[in-house]
Amino acid sequence: MELSTLQAYEDAIVTIMRRLPGERQRELFDFAQFLESRTTDKAKSSEHDAKWEQLLAKPESSQVLENMVREAREEYRTGHITAITITDDGRLSPA
Repeated sequence: MELSTLQAYEDAIVTIMRRLPGERQRELFDFAQFLESRTTDKAKSSEHDAKWEQLLAKPESSQVLENMVREAREEYRTGHITAITITDDGRLSPA
């Protein structure tokens, strides 16, 4: 099947969805949501990366980063840190 327009894709997906049993419809919907979230996540990630690139391109960025490193080392040296772990859903959490 050759689809050339967005409307043609939408119509084809709706036709397929209507022919599927209920459980398969839910699976197709879940998959569509998965694809949508990956697209959204990639866009957010690209936007975030671009902001970091802009920040790091500034002349004062090296001094800011050096200060951050110095502060982090001091906190580590004095024991003012909190151990963290990664949860099953990929989030950071105190250990």
